[in-house]
Amino acid sequence: MIELVGSDVVFRNPRPELVAVGAWHPSLVRLGASSWLCSFDLGQAPESHDYATHVSRSDDDGRTWSDPLRLVPPEPAPRATHSIRVGRLSDGRLLGVGPRFLRADADRGLINHPGLGYTEMELVLTSSEDEGRTWSVPRVIAPALPGPFETCHAPLELASGRILWPTSTWMRWDGTSPGGMRAVALLSDDGGVSWPDHLEVVDQWDRGVVSWEQSMVELDDGRLLALVWSVQVQDGSTLPTTAVMTGPGDARFGDPVATGIHAQTAKVASLGGSTVLAVYRRHDEPGLWASVARVGPQGGGWETLSSSLLWNGAGSGMGGSASVGEELSALKFGYPSVVVEPERADGSRSVAVAFWCEEGGPTGIRLLRLRVSLPQERED
Repeated sequence: MIELVGSDVVFRNPRPELVAVGAWHPSLVRLGASSWLCSFDLGQAPESHDYATHVSRSDDDGRTWSDPLRLVPPEPAPRATHSIRVGRLSDGRLLGVGPRFLRADADRGLINHPGLGYTEMELVLTSSEDEGRTWSVPRVIAPALPGPFETCHAPLELASGRILWPTSTWMRWDGTSPGGMRAVALLSDDGGVSWPDHLEVVDQWDRGVVSWEQSMVELDDGRLLALVWSVQVQDGSTLPTTAVMTGPGDARFGDPVATGIHAQTAKVASLGGSTVLAVYRRHDEPGLWASVARVGPQGGGWETLSSSLLWNGAGSGMGGSASVGEELSALKFGYPSVVVEPERADGSRSVAVAFWCEEGGPTGIRLLRLRVSLPQERED
């Protein structure tokens, strides 16, 4: 049901003996018949003070990629670093949303190790009307909730035109967390100009469980489906993956349902109807995996139909042997970005997956091509 048919490199440090540059957190966007854009973060280290989002383009359907260019011009300290995720809207615009970190102290990372407090930030928005060649000056936005926020998702436009930015609230640098560490989605109904409201997605903080790295998708019937990575803060253990869903046209998520998947940083995409594809760093086995699943009516369950190993370069790296923050900074791969192509004549789907990984050197960005055969929809 899931076949790996190709693999290419989007970015790999060409001179690791000379320059310390790694890549993380891609956002993959289909621009045209043979053109792609991929944004990703570059830096000397995952918390370095030169960490910033860049973009590369491909005009030969992903076989070769341009040298990365900064998405937005550099800013002086304390606003020198940022991490922006990019999505495409129905009008063709590219929209980037993410934090600009506020770090005046050169010795401060992003996380207050060995704890889990996050550095101060401001959320910014930038857009492009020429397929990512030029970008607007980043504009600070006022979210409906106090930060800091996790950067885990590209902007998601719904069929209604509403734009969501799925994220999670994070504890502050000093370890306080008035709102807990819960999965939410910021809302804009005016094309990203204002963000006055939010959706509550998953909140497990009352039992010491973080709900982060969520992924969200709109199904054909208008329901929203979200997956979250649940981590027990006390011992750093990763809990089995759960899914939550809304009803059609409903903004309220139901109770979590089991998926049978034990995953980290899972990203989900619609394959049409009630069938979805999840790509994730598997917790109980090494490597990057994919699963095809069918979801039932709201609260009606998750049925995994097929699972396949896509890349076997490393284990999960989140076993609870160190603090959660320290293990996060030492990960070897993750954050898949999934693009599903239109259905083929034989009923299958072509899928592109970009993810960051360490392959014998500094971390880079790899692109996988999949062919996914779809099961027949049941009539319930």
